[in-house]
Amino acid sequence: MNDRLKFRVPVFKNNEFDGHVYMELGEKLPELHSGYYGKPEQCTGLKDKNGNLIYEGDILKNGIHYYQVIWHAGKFVLNTGCKNYPISGCDLAEIVGNIHENGDLLR
Repeated sequence: MNDRLKFRVPVFKNNEFDGHVYMELGEKLPELHSGYYGKPEQCTGLKDKNGNLIYEGDILKNGIHYYQVIWHAGKFVLNTGCKNYPISGCDLAEIVGNIHENGDLLR
């Protein structure tokens, strides 16, 4: 299957992040007995320097700079909080977390 058709959905319990559920397009989310699902995050189809698939919401580090992967104006971009950059070249960066667990890296 095309990696761009993969998604992950954050799970929250007691209003705190509790991991992701990974799925492919067309799959149904499992029923939660407690907690709730956040907004689905799409796979970009790209990989970081370690070969890990990059998803919307991931935080990448390239040198001393941190970027959040976001969907903006019909495409994936790297966001610093102030400016967006093309996602090209992310194969030189490393995933260091995601916005739900490591949002403090962007401050």
